[in-house]
Amino acid sequence: MVTAGASYTIDAWSFGLEGLYASYQQSGPVITGNPFATADNQTYLGISLNGAYALGPGIALEAQVAYTTTNYGDVSFGGFSAPVPLAVGVDASRVDSWELDLGTAINF
Repeated sequence: MVTAGASYTIDAWSFGLEGLYASYQQSGPVITGNPFATADNQTYLGISLNGAYALGPGIALEAQVAYTTTNYGDVSFGGFSAPVPLAVGVDASRVDSWELDLGTAINF
């Protein structure tokens, strides 16, 4: 897993950008119960843009826009290949999502 980010503050405003990449090795035998199965790596990628405005000492309004994508890879055995979640009964080999957050932070 690799993450990187940066932020900048000017007066009461703060802005940040963060990225994330991860790759996880999967086990075909564990996923399928077949000792001869193989599985591709699962990958995850995310990026977010963050902002905050200081309303007063210890109180801030915060917001975030984020995008994430996950690819669960394929599992194969006996010449048959399928997305990993199909091997366990769920059709979601790739998941893409957007997130929008808005809230307040109160620090004492």
